[in-house]
Amino acid sequence: MKGKYIYIIIAIWVTAVAFLLIMNAKNKPKKFEERITLRKTDKIPYGSYLAYENLQWIFPKTDILLNRSYFSEAGWFLNEKEKQALIIISPQFLADEDEMYDLIDFAQRGNDVFISTRRLSVTAMESFNSKSSFSFDAIDLVDSLILTLKKPAFQENIVASYPGRKFNTYLYEIDSSITQVLAVDEEGDPNFVRFQTGSGNIFLHLAPLAFSNYFMLHKNNIKYYEQLLSVLPPDPEIIIWDEYYLNKKWNNEAKNDNSWLSVLFQYPGLKAGLLTAIITLLIFILMESRRRQRIVPVIPAVRNESLEFIKTIGRLYHEKGDHKNLVHKMSQYFLDHVRNKFYISTRSLDENFLKSLHQKSGYPEFELKEITDFILFIETSPAISENQMAKFHNQLEKFYKNT
Repeated sequence: MKGKYIYIIIAIWVTAVAFLLIMNAKNKPKKFEERITLRKTDKIPYGSYLAYENLQWIFPKTDILLNRSYFSEAGWFLNEKEKQALIIISPQFLADEDEMYDLIDFAQRGNDVFISTRRLSVTAMESFNSKSSFSFDAIDLVDSLILTLKKPAFQENIVASYPGRKFNTYLYEIDSSITQVLAVDEEGDPNFVRFQTGSGNIFLHLAPLAFSNYFMLHKNNIKYYEQLLSVLPPDPEIIIWDEYYLNKKWNNEAKNDNSWLSVLFQYPGLKAGLLTAIITLLIFILMESRRRQRIVPVIPAVRNESLEFIKTIGRLYHEKGDHKNLVHKMSQYFLDHVRNKFYISTRSLDENFLKSLHQKSGYPEFELKEITDFILFIETSPAISENQMAKFHNQLEKFYKNT
């Protein structure tokens, strides 16, 4: 009954916590979600749900694939098709030497690679023979971002802005022999360039939040998005939307600082649920670890006084050497035991007695006959030796133990 009260208390506590969380969520003003994910499924301000969904509108005849694996393992990379477009939108483009080799090879085969990121790996900058202004110490809070596209690189001049985070950078050193500047920032520094290699191109854009839901929904900024992708062929055979580098950010660059638990804790609802479950489990363990009842006192076994008395009397007969009298007492005790336990008459120790006792006790009939023969022998024998008494005692003890 006490255990039921524990479960009732836990249920009341969980209900109260859930009620408080719900009421707090209702009364608390909605906080602007500032996480930058740029994932195609995220509809938060800095997700890229709109950018991904509008691809089909811009390229209506093109198949769109999703990539989350290493390039050389993907089927689209291994085919020999041309006119494919790979779009990489990520806060960090952390390509290593092998990945840059694969990307350049993919472009040289007549395909296009479009990268929009804020941070480039050292290997990527060396491959592009450029240097980026990205700094870990740069403070980038809420600010206004202004981006421009101008003729003749584009069909029309476009100025796009929004009051969100800037999260952009620029190239302060480029190799003009392999780099074509397509757009610059407010200070005149390149933030959108093209590298032509083989039969294809690699486009590098350094303001990834231009693909965020917040930026695209602000005023008429979707025109910037459309013009930005106009650098790609109008009818590519396949467009690959890449999320490999979104995952690589956690797995390689920040694995010492971001465990799987810290990633889960980024989501407020999931964090509250996990904490509630952990606290409830701890309370349950603490309550269940308590002793459910008082310690049961140790009660000594009741001594069999009658058995002690019999043993005492037996020792007295043995010390006097009256073996016949002692054996007689032992036989009387045996017959009394048979009457009380097996409900068999002991008036006549004949064959019927032996068969009845054998059937009810399961004890071998020939051993029972030895016992009854000795009991009959006691009545006519003038004396009993110590060896005969010991043998009779062993026969009785064996009978008692096995029945």
